[in-house]
Amino acid sequence: MTLLDNEEFLTRLEAGIRANKDSGTMFVTMKRYSWDERRKAKKAAKAARAADKSGSDVTMAEADAPTADEPTEGSASTQEYPCLMRAEYGRKFKISTLIHPDDTDKFLERYAGVVKRCADVLFQTTAEGAE
Repeated sequence: MTLLDNEEFLTRLEAGIRANKDSGTMFVTMKRYSWDERRKAKKAAKAARAADKSGSDVTMAEADAPTADEPTEGSASTQEYPCLMRAEYGRKFKISTLIHPDDTDKFLERYAGVVKRCADVLFQTTAEGAE
């Protein structure tokens, strides 16, 4: 999957929608990107499990490390996370972009513009689909 900047992502998304207008399904997903925090929590949990299996003592820092389910310092209510947006059409078309919190509103306005411009391709009427 190719990670693109926001402008290039929207350009390729529109081109991909227009190129695949005859058939198929395109999936566009958007989710919170919090890879660093998840990686730290997994490392701490893995170290604790390894210590349990080996029978050695666990240090206080490892024992007190938050798990993936527990909120960490600077939890979601106080920290802003970037968003990861992906577009996928089969195996031949996979792109993604990382949207920073400051650029989210601007990006979503531009994304809405792409959807409006491609609305004739995206939404077929039942009369067209029946023929």
